[in-house]
Amino acid sequence: MDSFAGSSADSSACSVQCGKEVDDVVEDAPPLGRHRSPSVRTCCGAFVPVLVFAAFAAGAFEDGGPRVGRRTAGSDTWCLTASDGELCHRVVTWAIEDGTRLSPDRFSGLSSFEEFQAVVHSRHPELCPPPCECHTAREGELCHSEVIHAMAFGIRKHPERFPGLSSYSNRVAFQAALHRANSSLCPKPCAPVASIKQRKRCDYGHMDPSPASSGCLVWVRGRLLVTRSGDKLDIPHGQSDDLEPSRCTAHRGTLESTGHLVVPRDLLATMSDGFRIFRCELLQADPVAHVEDQGVKTEWLPLAAIGAQTSSRLSEASRLVAHM
Repeated sequence: MDSFAGSSADSSACSVQCGKEVDDVVEDAPPLGRHRSPSVRTCCGAFVPVLVFAAFAAGAFEDGGPRVGRRTAGSDTWCLTASDGELCHRVVTWAIEDGTRLSPDRFSGLSSFEEFQAVVHSRHPELCPPPCECHTAREGELCHSEVIHAMAFGIRKHPERFPGLSSYSNRVAFQAALHRANSSLCPKPCAPVASIKQRKRCDYGHMDPSPASSGCLVWVRGRLLVTRSGDKLDIPHGQSDDLEPSRCTAHRGTLESTGHLVVPRDLLATMSDGFRIFRCELLQADPVAHVEDQGVKTEWLPLAAIGAQTSSRLSEASRLVAHM
């Protein structure tokens, strides 16, 4: 497969309409690769992403816009690592999931999302901009030493600096936390390919991509959604993989443990161990998925029916409900 895109219509046949629609896209400042007008996709085909990217590079959008490229350090080159929902992200995801199987020689030896995007950009710059630089620290580098120190001592002395992490979290997650705290100390680590596959179906991590084990407080008509395993009650929750955004973890964990589809909204609390509790909105009254763990039951309980055999998470959720 030499092209990642299907054939597009002749751009010269509708250049005026293309220009008009692209101007509309620029004025609305959508994320790169998202086009609301079907005529843009049909008429301009693969030319629109590079035109919109050029508008970003030209400074057409104010700071704080949804998706703005940035200059590569020490040069005038602009970069933009693709995000979920964008055309480039879909193409790179195809390369990760199917391209490695169909064209192994083209994608051999690649282990991060950014590396895959760089290959796509080199062959099809009209589909993907160059990704922003990333680097996973290696032994002998200052950042690597800081990561090891943070894993061994830092998280024990200052756990608040590493929300959602534990001493068992991987080095990439710790490097990401150090980068967020001080980008001059540690560069942004590259995203391992496995994490892209794990969170590809989640659309709730854009506001805050930081990872953490998280759960949902779902309160509907005076009843709280809980899970029961034996005599122990808990709120529906998921365990962090150290890379999945915490809202995605809460969404996934609730779906897997109860079958209910929810949307994580406000962050209500972060517990001492870094666990996050989100207020989640129930989208459908009935479960939409089968719960694989037969030992876990789903119940809707009023606060008065929640006894002492509860997890610390449920105790905190009950306290939050009482003050809502």
